[in-house]
Amino acid sequence: MNGKWTAGVVPGTRRSDGSIHHGTFVGGVNLAMSAYSKNKEAAWQLMKWLLSKETQTLFSNQIVEQISASVWLPANKYAYKDLHLKESYKQTFFNQVEASETVPPAINVNVLYRYVKLAIDKAILNKINPKTAIVEAARDMNSEMNRRKKEYSRFLAELKK
Repeated sequence: MNGKWTAGVVPGTRRSDGSIHHGTFVGGVNLAMSAYSKNKEAAWQLMKWLLSKETQTLFSNQIVEQISASVWLPANKYAYKDLHLKESYKQTFFNQVEASETVPPAINVNVLYRYVKLAIDKAILNKINPKTAIVEAARDMNSEMNRRKKEYSRFLAELKK
């Protein structure tokens, strides 16, 4: 199987100008510092260290080396050049991130991400019509969000007191 597979950007859609848009959604792990923190300077130093080129390179390379068939793309774009990946893969991943957009803010972006990913998987792997897959995903996501509203309503009621 060696040499029969390679990394590539996601299939795209043709735009009116003839170019192909290969964008998808990208996301990451959010870092935040509480306004009430008693250790703001320490929190800021930790965030700077976590996002530094050196730490991002080390973490990303450890994922690649220790978890078979996995890649963790660094948040720091300068860490890309030192990743332990083929140059062509690094360029492909960088091109994909550059062509992509962040997920818009939502109440529960993880739910959105999961259902969009499932729709993409269905369209590609099960050859389901992409429009059908995304409509099903929207229906299922709305159903889950309605279920969550009921589930969490008792907690929300307590907050209003």
